[in-house]
Amino acid sequence: MTLAILYNGVAVPIYFMNLEKKGISNQEERIQLLEEASKLFNLEGKILLADREYAGQKFIKYLEDNGFKYVLRVKECNFKNQWDEKSMTKAQMISKVTNSKVKGKTMSAKMKFEAGDNCRIVIKKSEDAEKEPVIFLLTNLSKNAYKVAEDYRKRWQIETCFRHLKTNGFDLEKMNVQGADRCRLMMAIVVFAYSVSIAHGLKKYKNVRLKTYANGKRYRSISVFRKGVECIAEAGYRIENWGEYILNHFLSHDQKISPKSINV
Repeated sequence: MTLAILYNGVAVPIYFMNLEKKGISNQEERIQLLEEASKLFNLEGKILLADREYAGQKFIKYLEDNGFKYVLRVKECNFKNQWDEKSMTKAQMISKVTNSKVKGKTMSAKMKFEAGDNCRIVIKKSEDAEKEPVIFLLTNLSKNAYKVAEDYRKRWQIETCFRHLKTNGFDLEKMNVQGADRCRLMMAIVVFAYSVSIAHGLKKYKNVRLKTYANGKRYRSISVFRKGVECIAEAGYRIENWGEYILNHFLSHDQKISPKSINV
């Protein structure tokens, strides 16, 4: 289970916890993750974005009691009895959103929720209507429904991060490391390498050429991560060069070293 921060449009892991089991986390483990991370980082003012498996009244109550702002994707059935239908029923709202010709149409409704008076549900028209007509977001943000939905879109960056860590970069899951301590160390090493790649990629990313795709939109031809990996590949070819690179990029200017001062 991983907590990442969004920096310049890229998700960078800042804390992780090995659950040592298959399947999703439970509410107690999610609370533990945030409590431990809060001891190391100032999370005040940050918005927690999480996917559907992170719903749960105990977890949401913890977020409310500890001042967290959040946008959580939920299933329609998660809180079927908590809708405040004073002005419009749930069925009417869903129908209005799905039948709208407005792309990304959003609406919101208050929640009758024990965890807090600020909870509300945001319904957004899905971009993949055949697979899922609408998506449901639970939030305590005061922003309008459209901006809440736009905030949640940023969560996808952690999926991109996982892809780089697991398959499209470091092949973390193929390393077959056994034991909790070894797994934690390997994860720390991989996250460090990923973070260095991102830091270097962001410096050079404006030089990456734009590519026009079939939908007519233009994007950078490679990701920030891939650009960073290209930049540091040469530095990591020899261990002494890698040591020089790391030290010179993490020391202050007056502490820079020369290759002769590295002992390996």
